[in-house]
Amino acid sequence: MLTSQDGAAAPVALGQELDLPGDTRLVLTDLFLRARPDVELEFPAGQLDPDGFDPSFYAAGARGLVLDVVHFPGTPEERVETLRMASIPDSPVDLWKSPDGRLGIRFLENLEGFPADWRSVLTIHERDGDGEFKAVDRGTKKQREIRVNDYFRHRGYRFFQTNADPKDPTYSGIGVVYDPGIEIVLAGMYTIILGTVLAFLVRPVARARRKAASAAGAHP
Repeated sequence: MLTSQDGAAAPVALGQELDLPGDTRLVLTDLFLRARPDVELEFPAGQLDPDGFDPSFYAAGARGLVLDVVHFPGTPEERVETLRMASIPDSPVDLWKSPDGRLGIRFLENLEGFPADWRSVLTIHERDGDGEFKAVDRGTKKQREIRVNDYFRHRGYRFFQTNADPKDPTYSGIGVVYDPGIEIVLAGMYTIILGTVLAFLVRPVARARRKAASAAGAHP
């Protein structure tokens, strides 16, 4: 039966022209039961920008997978079947079943898990002479990319990645820190480390050598 949007139904048969609106002529030639279309997947090769930036990390498309399934290993009937799968739920490309139905492989993305990596590319906008916000040239995408411990600096501010939501790719948690005295703090930390090394490593060794030299000089 061919059912239209208004609920009207019309019987169909092989070789019969379908009653559809418009000038296009469609004829039913075949019917299939539990048919699954044969889909050929193509995986574009990932390319990095000249400065090493990876645009594929931000791609919103499905993830791909290539598997080699070995049938009857170690026997004269051994053969290798290459599977090309994609993480598209409820499609012919996310599930494979063996011919005997004993084995099935489903490929999916675990969006409930913890993200393996958080990254964002920042763009700075500032007001121009007319009071309009315009993007500021702060380098390439690679130079403006931030991670958890990889900062982007602008006018004394440090921007870094704090969190992300795998269910919402448009969300990105950004931390902003303004600490003009960070150089002084770091200098103090390095001074403490150097003093600790001198007090507990260099000084005891030097005192021990002086004692050894004094003891050696005291004997005739």
